[in-house]
Order: sequence, then structure tokens, then C-alpha cells
Amino acid sequence: MSNVTFSQSRRLPWFRLIAAVWLLALSIGLVIVFLDVMHPATPPVETPHPGQLEALSARLSQAEQQLAAIRHQATPVMPEALAMVRSELESRLTRIEASLSDDSTKQSLSALQNRMEKLESRPAPVKAAPSVSRPSHTVPKPVKVPGPPFQVMGVELRGGERFLTVLASGTDSLNQVRLLRAGESIGNWILESIGTGRATFRVQGKIRQVVVP
Repeated sequence: MSNVTFSQSRRLPWFRLIAAVWLLALSIGLVIVFLDVMHPATPPVETPHPGQLEALSARLSQAEQQLAAIRHQATPVMPEALAMVRSELESRLTRIEASLSDDSTKQSLSALQNRMEKLESRPAPVKAAPSVSRPSHTVPKPVKVPGPPFQVMGVELRGGERFLTVLASGTDSLNQVRLLRAGESIGNWILESIGTGRATFRVQGKIRQVVVP
């Protein structure tokens, strides 16, 4: 914009000078013609028409008005200059938009690259080992040992040996009372030992204790 204004400011004095010279020459010519008309050196062959003088005077006045307008006129802005300035501004705007677009693209690519590097730096997830199905071991239910098929009555001492007095279940007859020493059995209950207040039996391979009254 400054270059256009400077160029116009250089052209304007020359234009004013040419216009001034042209108006001066026109004024001098009109003055010479006017003097010749007013004071002819020789008898004129033909008298100028009054209309011609009026036309010359009008042209002189118009020229003087144009010169005054040129002197007081502000520096005009030509359409060509405006077009040049507009074209330059549009090109600058295009370059700025392109640079901004390039920067945003670079920033986006940089962000994506950083994310990829972070993902690559992470340790790979450890795959869980496939679960091996183990055969289910059925826990054997404990064999329920039935209660003793007898009732302990007490302990008797005969000949220095201790005997366990038992009565078969389901009977009240004293004839069913038995004396058991260690190693003897009643049913599948084998007497192991007679202790203080307890008698130990083996039943189906398991040890059972029975309270002795």
C-alpha cells in the first residue's frame, strides 16, 4: 500500500506541471489573440466573431478551474491501485492460512506419533495360561458308624482282671449281660482296652470310645 502511494505521489507533480504549462500556454495564446483584436497592427482582414471570444473566455475559465481543482485535490486512489492492494492482501491471507494449516497438521502428526510411542513402550500384556481342568476328586463321605449294639453297665474285677459288663440293646433280661475282656467282641465291636471312665472299641477299623458309668 505504501509503495502504491509513493508511486502516485511521484506521478502527481509531473501531472500538475504539465497541466500548468498547458494552461499557461493557452492563456498566453488567448492574450495574444485578444491584443491582436483590440490593437491590430494592420487592418484586419476579418473581424473575429463575438462568439469565438466568448468560447475562448469560457475555455480559459474552465482551464483555471481545473488547475485550481488539481492544486487543492487530495491524492486520489486509483482503482488499479486498490486492485493491487486487494490482491496482495488476499495472497498474504492465503499464505497465513496455509501456514496455520501446516502448523496444525504438524501438531496433529506430532501428537499421534507421541501416542504411538507411548503405546509401543508399554509392556505387552501377559496372556493368562489356559486353565487346566482338573478332575474333581470326590471326597468320600465318612462312613457313619452306628451306635453300639449294647449298653455298658460298668466294670467288674475278677481274679485281678478287669471286665466290661455290657447288656445287649433291646433287652432288659439279666441273662443277656456279658462280661468282655480286652480282645473280645460283641457284634462287630471289638474291645481294645478298659480305661478310667471309658472303654475303647474298634469298629470297622475305626476307634470308638464308650463312656463307662
